[in-house]
Amino acid sequence: LIGEVLTKGDFEAVVDIAEAFPSKVFPEAVGVKDPDPRMLIDFGAIQFNAIGPDNAHRANGFAGMKPVMEWILSRCSRDALTPDGIGSVFYEAADNGEITQNEATLLVRAVLAAGIDTTVTGIGNALWCLATHPEEYEKLKADPEKMALPAFEETLRFTSPVQAFCRTAALDTEVAGLKIEEGTKIFCCLGAANMDPTHWDQPDRYDI
Repeated sequence: LIGEVLTKGDFEAVVDIAEAFPSKVFPEAVGVKDPDPRMLIDFGAIQFNAIGPDNAHRANGFAGMKPVMEWILSRCSRDALTPDGIGSVFYEAADNGEITQNEATLLVRAVLAAGIDTTVTGIGNALWCLATHPEEYEKLKADPEKMALPAFEETLRFTSPVQAFCRTAALDTEVAGLKIEEGTKIFCCLGAANMDPTHWDQPDRYDI
């Protein structure tokens, strides 16, 4: 992919790299037949925009939802998947009684949403971080074997490709002295945690 991009001269980094790579590799790994990169990318964006807040950005994200959802649902059934992909493992689990057939379909859908969108954003953010922090890019170029993983992990911390997600407490528990009852809805703010000055030294600095 990089070789192909370099032949273009100027290129659009998000479209030509960040979207192109996962939208090709990921559906093959899951076992999606006849993948449509645009549908997969739009589906991931819709899922994460659904979290909110309920503003114009969220409304625009939902504007083209119907055809995208119809396409996705048609690709998550057992018949629509190759027998050698991750998706088929979910249906094998359903055959073994570990989960229901409906849960297998939902898992395929969830993996497609979470896997592609976060990877597109992660790669795009990494390119942006290195482009806007040339001194850190020089460190990476000087020692790519040693610095590649730290650079990407710092990108995940600095930009939080997933800013927040929701969970439900499965039992009564306690976190940081706060009692949480079973069934409580929890909004986990990863973006805030990754900028916590009590945990990170100079959290607003990109430092690989």
